[in-house]
Amino acid sequence: MPFQKIINKATGVEIDTGTDDAKYATPKAIADSAVTTATKTQTLTNKTFTDAKFTTTINAQIGITYTLVLTDNAKLITLGNAAAIAVTIPTNASVAFPIGSQIDLVQILAGKVTFSGIGVTINSKGGNKSIAAQWVGVSLIKTDTDTWLLLGELIA
Repeated sequence: MPFQKIINKATGVEIDTGTDDAKYATPKAIADSAVTTATKTQTLTNKTFTDAKFTTTINAQIGITYTLVLTDNAKLITLGNAAAIAVTIPTNASVAFPIGSQIDLVQILAGKVTFSGIGVTINSKGGNKSIAAQWVGVSLIKTDTDTWLLLGELIA
């Protein structure tokens, strides 16, 4: 068989045929133009992040009431007031957070932060639904249509 070189232009892999080494592929450098960059909506399959930097968006709240909104998903909400703060978790019919949504929250002043929601279930250790103290952070994770898990240092 005559010697041939087969090159996959998309991957840069070369295979020599017609020799005893035909079964071995020789990887070549992949051009930068062949590397895909990630966007907000791209599905990443079999990709490697090198020097990836992820940042958290902060939503600073200073009032005594706050109702979660869809754009709070994957954010850190700081809750700062000297008076008590009531955080409301809306029903799925009002705000359709995807199951698996996670919202991190931290109490940054003395005002006790308490979570509630009409028509939603909030599961937490001991049934506690208030952040324990200033500078304590908690996470809310949506586990079902109108069910949330509240994790962290909580009090009654």
